[in-house]
Amino acid sequence: MAEPLSDEEACYWLKKGNEFNNSGRYQDAVDSFDKAIRINPGEAEIWNNRGIALANLKSFNDALKSFEEAWLINPMHSDAWYNKGMVQQYEILRRQLNCHYLHNLQDDKSPQIWPILNDELQRSPRMSSLQVLVGELEQDQYNVI
Repeated sequence: MAEPLSDEEACYWLKKGNEFNNSGRYQDAVDSFDKAIRINPGEAEIWNNRGIALANLKSFNDALKSFEEAWLINPMHSDAWYNKGMVQQYEILRRQLNCHYLHNLQDDKSPQIWPILNDELQRSPRMSSLQVLVGELEQDQYNVI
């Protein structure tokens, strides 16, 4: 019979996942967080960090589910609330970008998306955090969904 896994092992996988996340190895981070969750599914921090890694992989629906799981465990987990808001804001901006891009294509104009998006960012209370996401949007500007 196999020995039960300890919280120490869950901490190891959480730490490993954080290291992978910080070094840009997001799928390895998700895999590590999944191992930690199998050991200790009741730890909100693991779920939150898993959500961050998934968001970095642009698996937004799965990221939102992870943040929600963190809240079910700990409704006061402010990072999970914040992270969900950031993912939702990113999705809103991405949809606006795609809408503006498609509109400009239909009008046979060169896309004038970035001034519009920058105006949106100036009105946002979380402008500095969102500007990080704009860099990704600029890279993906021709990947219209």
